[in-house]
Amino acid sequence: MDFFAERAGDVATADIEQDPRGALKRFRVLEKSELEGYLASVTPEPERRAFVNSSGGSTGEPVRFYLDAASDSIGLASTQLLYEWAGIRRGDRRVMLWGARQEVSARASVARRQLDRVLRNLTVLDAFDLGPDAMRSYALAIRRLRPDCIEGYAEALFAFAEFLEREGTTVPPPRAVISSASTLMPHMREKIQDVLGAPVFDRYGSREVAALAAECDHHAGLHVLGETAVVEVVDDTGMDVAVGCEGDVLVTTLANFTMPLIRYRIGDRAVLGPELCSCGRPYPLLSAITGRTCSCLRRPDGGIVSMSVVSLILGVECNDGAIKTFQVVQESLDDIVVRVVPHQGMHGRVLERTGQIASRFRDVMGSDCRVRFVEENRIEPAPSGKHMYVVSHVEGETA
Repeated sequence: MDFFAERAGDVATADIEQDPRGALKRFRVLEKSELEGYLASVTPEPERRAFVNSSGGSTGEPVRFYLDAASDSIGLASTQLLYEWAGIRRGDRRVMLWGARQEVSARASVARRQLDRVLRNLTVLDAFDLGPDAMRSYALAIRRLRPDCIEGYAEALFAFAEFLEREGTTVPPPRAVISSASTLMPHMREKIQDVLGAPVFDRYGSREVAALAAECDHHAGLHVLGETAVVEVVDDTGMDVAVGCEGDVLVTTLANFTMPLIRYRIGDRAVLGPELCSCGRPYPLLSAITGRTCSCLRRPDGGIVSMSVVSLILGVECNDGAIKTFQVVQESLDDIVVRVVPHQGMHGRVLERTGQIASRFRDVMGSDCRVRFVEENRIEPAPSGKHMYVVSHVEGETA
């Protein structure tokens, strides 16, 4: 197709056969903004039973793409493999804190989804509603169901763990907790593990590429499933970063023959890990997923402050237990707004820390950065149901 040929440039079949990864580097990066044009240029083959799917729109800008039946099936098989790495077998009882409302409008009918959940021994709890009454009902459901696995958005699991601790109550420990669909920070992992009494297995994927990487029981990074995708971590010039360095994630899908995504900039940031884990699995590692590209703060000198740094400041260094949740909004290169939701009765303790918080942000953003504080009762999630810890209105802007 013309779109594919334009991306391939002068890459020949012989080049790919001789040096696949070297040839891949010669393809131009595919940006999210180009997907709609790519979609229009694709004519699906009927036998592939392709359908149009869309991303969750964590940034408020969902993208559409074709997914064929074989790719969909391979994605489900990959997901099951990752459950088994966490010790969860097919048919084990699972509870998910997920964007339940969003699922109602998805491709499958409500009745079909309900049947699917019964067959998979799955109960879905609404991650859009994390109020006290809702979480009390979730705790009751988990006590009744005694699931083998609790799964959810990282921030939903963290909020639930904090709620249980605050209420002085517990739920039966599952065998595993699986965090996916959003960035799991170290302090969040620690809290979830302590309160729920089970190891946390982080997982990475997206609607466009399905299950992509996950932790094994060594918890030394996330294994990239090499049978389904090639993952690159690159710097601003498109060059591979060194082990231990952070960069943009590029994904090349290997199973979707209707609409292959080649060097697709998925919009996430990650730290490249060592080639192999001591567990012996033959998959390369990502040391960490550090957040979305649009979830980085941009400095006037062109530098980037990743979401992991923001989380360290507001979640650990300047948080003595008074901050329930937060969001940092970058209005311009030298102007940020820190939105904070205090725990009940802890307004004063948050106020005591504002000077320290402002100082730490100026350390990483520059001494001229203006830091403003807004106290909130609640911070609404993104349309996908995920919480955005950082929102930048100056993406890509430099001095």
